[in-house]
Amino acid sequence: MRKLKAFCLGLSALFVLASCQQTGGGKDKYVISISARSSSTEQNMLKIWEAAYEKAHPEVDVQVDGWGTVQTSEAYVQRYALNRSQLTNMIYTTDDSTALLAIKNNFVDLRSYYEANTDTDYTNFYRSMLDTTSYNGEFRPTTSYQGNLEGEKSDDPEYGIYFAPREYNMPGLLLNVDLFNEYGIAVPTKDDWDWDKFVALLQQIDTMTQQKRAEEGGVKYSQYRACELNQTWEPVYTTILKALGGDGLFTFDSSNEASCNLGSTANVAAYRELVEDFANGNYQYALDRDYGNDNFVSGTVFMTAISYPEVGNYHEKIPNIAFLPFPTEYVAAGCGGYGILTDKKDEVQTLANGESKKTVDLCWDFLRFIISEEGQNLAGKEGYIQPVRKSLATTGEWLQSFDPSLDHTAFCTGKELALNTFTFATPSKRSLLRNDVSDFIRRLLDNTTKTTDVDSIVANTEKSINNHLAS
Repeated sequence: MRKLKAFCLGLSALFVLASCQQTGGGKDKYVISISARSSSTEQNMLKIWEAAYEKAHPEVDVQVDGWGTVQTSEAYVQRYALNRSQLTNMIYTTDDSTALLAIKNNFVDLRSYYEANTDTDYTNFYRSMLDTTSYNGEFRPTTSYQGNLEGEKSDDPEYGIYFAPREYNMPGLLLNVDLFNEYGIAVPTKDDWDWDKFVALLQQIDTMTQQKRAEEGGVKYSQYRACELNQTWEPVYTTILKALGGDGLFTFDSSNEASCNLGSTANVAAYRELVEDFANGNYQYALDRDYGNDNFVSGTVFMTAISYPEVGNYHEKIPNIAFLPFPTEYVAAGCGGYGILTDKKDEVQTLANGESKKTVDLCWDFLRFIISEEGQNLAGKEGYIQPVRKSLATTGEWLQSFDPSLDHTAFCTGKELALNTFTFATPSKRSLLRNDVSDFIRRLLDNTTKTTDVDSIVANTEKSINNHLAS
């Protein structure tokens, strides 16, 4: 009997301990934890939101953490696969990293939260950005939605919103004005700018760079390039292939089964034009071919293709800059934002005064602040984001960042091209397909001929893609 009594007391103690862990056990403040990439701009932006939110909500402690060397939400969650208790309540994520986590129930569906307040009604935001948050590439309001957005409704999780977009990312070009001045090249204007003028400018810079190296000798100018175009970056290659007349990388039969369309007549013509303009054997100093070289910050690259939130990382080292739109009619747009992990969504935090709130509701309130006009302007005036709120496109404080004379709207000049090339595939296959296409673009630009190599590269990539589709 004594052993049974002791056993029961032990169970009771464990129950009390578990209850305290679940409710917070009488803390002084509610805790919201959020983690993201460790870049200075990312962390500084979160610190700005943290300070403003805590000032308005002194009962809340927002805890911001960095990822170290990890760059994607998938990699961050995988790091703690065996000990998920170390995950924060919320994490940064992107349009290309969310689907696989969302379909495995890692993120809270935020639709009911968006729909609960007119200030977060879907119509306040770029619908295309909300579409990127759904793991099938299209979100739909719930059947309870009473707002103004038109279209079909559904409560199916496949149409959920699994992170709150904080920005609108349409790539543009960042220019090093000092390099243009040094070479005596006029900085182009938005009103006299298209794909043909862009290619001609690359060729002009390339020719002058080669002359400079020949005149002065040595290797100094061997690192100079006209543009870091980042063609293996999905928004860029999606944009370029459409601009060159491509007709999509996949086709679908009557049963919506996909097959690779890489070798279509229109696509092959686009690849050959791409190679003609940019291949290594033609213009040696025209382009850096890989995404993420970041040679622009060294002062040896005239232009780089980036999304607006990256400007700050470059402006610190290249202060004399200019903005130009991507030189195409249509430009693919993506985004990043923050999702609430499901691990603690049902946790209740209790303060010492007896007040209680659910962790998921606390997290959403912080997210709602981030995507409010106030939150968007706080980050925008520091140059950290291009607002996701449509109302701030031409009036937001982001237009005053860095230098008010800069044409910030260059980053939202093009007609929007949906970033949905891979959404037809199950999330587990998308990274494989993306890698196939990125490698394909890289091999195209590394080859030195324009016929046989293109056909061979297309055939080999089609085989790989179709194998991945069939697996």
